[in-house]
Formats: sequence, structure tokens, C-alpha cells
Amino acid sequence: MMMQLKSRVLVDAMREDDIPEVQAIEREIFPTPWPRNAYYRELHHNRSAYYLVLRRDEEIVGYAGLWKMSDEAHITTVGVRANQQGKGYGHALMAALIQRAYHLGSRWLTLEVRPSNDVAVRLYEKFGFKVIGRRRGYYTDNNEDAIVMWSDSIQAPSFKKRFKDILQTLDFEGLDTSTPQYPDRRLLAIKTSCDETAAAVVASGPRLLSNVIRSQDELHAPFGGVVPEIAARAHLQTLIPVIERALETAGTRWEQVDGVAVTRGPGLVGCLLVGVNVAQAIAWARKLPVVGVSHLAAHVFAAQLETPELRPPLLGLVVSGGHSDLIRWQEDGSISVIGRTRDDAAGEAFDKGARILGLPFPGGPAIDRLASAGDPRAIAFPRRTSASAGSRPRCSTRCESARRCPSKSARIWRPATRRRSSMRCCSGLKRQYSRPRFAGKVQSRLCCPLPRAGEGQRGGRPRRSCSEAAWRATGGYGKPRSNDLARGCTW
Repeated sequence: MMMQLKSRVLVDAMREDDIPEVQAIEREIFPTPWPRNAYYRELHHNRSAYYLVLRRDEEIVGYAGLWKMSDEAHITTVGVRANQQGKGYGHALMAALIQRAYHLGSRWLTLEVRPSNDVAVRLYEKFGFKVIGRRRGYYTDNNEDAIVMWSDSIQAPSFKKRFKDILQTLDFEGLDTSTPQYPDRRLLAIKTSCDETAAAVVASGPRLLSNVIRSQDELHAPFGGVVPEIAARAHLQTLIPVIERALETAGTRWEQVDGVAVTRGPGLVGCLLVGVNVAQAIAWARKLPVVGVSHLAAHVFAAQLETPELRPPLLGLVVSGGHSDLIRWQEDGSISVIGRTRDDAAGEAFDKGARILGLPFPGGPAIDRLASAGDPRAIAFPRRTSASAGSRPRCSTRCESARRCPSKSARIWRPATRRRSSMRCCSGLKRQYSRPRFAGKVQSRLCCPLPRAGEGQRGGRPRRSCSEAAWRATGGYGKPRSNDLARGCTW
């Protein structure tokens, strides 16, 4: 990448011949310069490294470098000759590094800096970097701490606007002042968390190019619910054809796939193992990166596939998995659970209620069909909400009425009136939980009262962040927390 300044200043890649002059600048501005062999190794052996120099009339007046690590671009060094500082060269070098980070497909920028280097700290803050911590005694020459700084996601609208404003203030010649975009990349996504085999191809944007789903309802219908062993065997039989169909529908060859994403949980263990092993095998054979995705977090970010302009902060309702969760999606990309059901997800309660009533699997459509002929006010289902206790979210509720009330009623029904009573029960269930009243009712039952904006969660569950994989697979943005990645959070 090259950029030409009007004052005959050129930014281009560092060469081996430039190392002596770069070291001379280092000795001039840093107490402990890098040795020559360090730069030589970086240029010739570190494939994740990128270093550039800033030349003015063939003289090097500055240099900078970064490492590409997963979704992160780590800035290793930025230096300008002492007698040339204050002329905007540091801004030019930082702009070139950020341009390179966009080109590499990075999502965040990180760096360390000495607290005593006020000029550098102010420069980084101007580009949107924020202090997130310290590393004690990081610099060995004087045992000085290092300030750790992170940028927001470089794909976030606020960062793009800031960067574009800075570019327009620089007097570049031949530089595209529009904010760079990610290169067009394609991701193969695999989901085998429960009883549906699914594969999709997602492109940069994000854009959904294909989405192929193989249902297993017929296999589990005789049992009134999902049988994990049967589901896992069905995934083994259908996953490869589903993947091939997804690639064909998207018009994508294997050579065009840049990575593989796979559901890592929550879900049925045997089913998850099938998807993870297939994804790892594909990644190993094709030499592609593979990432695990939180099933529940992906539900939230998948909304951007249908509504690309959707941006946090906002509230979301996740009606999947073991619980129905109402979540707050923060502007930085993190997710906090405001409230959740304490026993079953709403959909799971429908399946259990349908089984008690003798209706086929899956229970939701069966209850919906039967409810159309019943009286929605014949049976009054209880409305329960409870404040949080211990580690529960601040507000929670139960979906048990969707299965316990049918159970109680079924024990006293006479055979002659069973169908009519079933219709009444289904109508009551539909009125209580189904759309179009579902969203409003679940929000009022699940999390009432909602915390006001900025209000803390007293006694509530600590905020959970989505895993890094959720952002990578769905195009969301925000910084994951390393402790969540280490312990594999459920969100």
C-alpha cells in the first residue's frame, strides 16, 4: 500500500535496507531500541507482521508496524524523528496502519504505551483508543508500567466517522479519504445444536447468500419430543449434503470459502459433536480458520442479516434453547440478560403441553391449529412474575402454566369432552403466549418492570458478553472479554 503526501512524503513498506536508518531513529527517541536482528526476523519470518516507513526526499522520517492476530491488529511501534515531530507525520503513520488493518480484515486495534509518553497517548486518544488497563513493570529499562489501549471496533459507525474526519485533515495526495471496507469474504456456517441440520454461506456485509435447513420433525414425532441419539445420527447422514446444497445455492466454490463457523453450544452434546468435528475436518483439509459460535448470541446478531441497518443499543427477545431470555444489546456489542424464564423456554413448554394433550410433535403448530376452533377465554392461565433471588436476573417468570395446567385439566377430562376441552386449553395457551400478543406479553411477564436506561442491575446476574466467535461469524461488532473466551460462557 502506498500513499503520497503533497510535500513529497511517501508511505510505503519497510525493506531490509531501511533497518539501519530505522534503528538510528529508535536510538534517538527510545531509551531501549530494538536490535537489528529483531527487525530482520519481523520482515522475513513473521508472516503476521507489517512494517512501513515514511520517506521525505528519500530520507526516512518515521516508521510504524503492527501484528495481525486473529481479529486484532496490534500496533507494535510508531516512531518519528525528534526534529520532525509535530508536523503530522505521526498521524500519517497511524492512518496508514489503520488502512492496513481494514485491508487485513481486523476488527480491533490494540497497543501498549508508556504513561510518560504524553504525546503518543494524546495521538492514540485522537484516533479513538481508550485505556483499558496497565501492565506492571512492562518496560525493563526503568521498570515503568505500560498503559494498554484498545480501539472500538473499526467497523463501528462512530470509529469510521472519526477516522474519516482525521483523513480529511491530512494533506494527502492520491489517498482515498473514504473509510475502507472489509474485503469480500465468505464464511461457511454449520449448525447442529438440536434437531435441525443447517448450513449457510454468509458474505461480508453481512449478506446471507444461502441458508439450507433439513428438519427432523418426522423422525421425532413418534416420541413426542427430540431424542438426542436419533438427532445425532440424522446429522451424520444429512450434514454433508446440506453443506453441498448451501454452497451450490450460494454459487460458491470451496476455493472461495475463507473460514468455517460452527455452533459450539448450548445444545445436545452428541449433535454438537457432529457439527464441530465436520467443521474442524473441513478447516483442516482446506487450511481454513474455524470458530465456535454461541447459539444464543447468534440469534441476536442474526437480526442484522435481515435488517443490516440495525444497530445497538436495543432490547432483544431470544425464544430458544432452555430458556426464553430478554436481553439488552449494548452499543459496544456486549449483551446483558435482563430477565429469563426459570423453567422452560416458551417453545419447549408448548411441546410439553402438546404431548400431555395427546397432540403431535412439534407442539406449537398443533396447538395453533386446534386453538382456532376453541374459546380463548374458557381457561384462565396464571400470570406469574418473581423478583430475582441470588444469581437470577432481576426479573424472571415461569412458563410452567403452558404444561402444568394442561396436565391438571387432562386428569379430570371425560373422554367424551376431551377434544372440546383440548381446544379450549389450546386457545388459552395461544392467547397467553402466541403472536401477535406474544412479544408484549412475554416482555411484561418476563421482565416487568424493566430497568431504566443506565440503571444498574441490583442483585442481578453480572453482564455477560458474547464470545469472539459470535462477532466473527455474524458481522457484529464490539470487544469480547477474555475471561468469557477462556471459560466458554453460555452466551
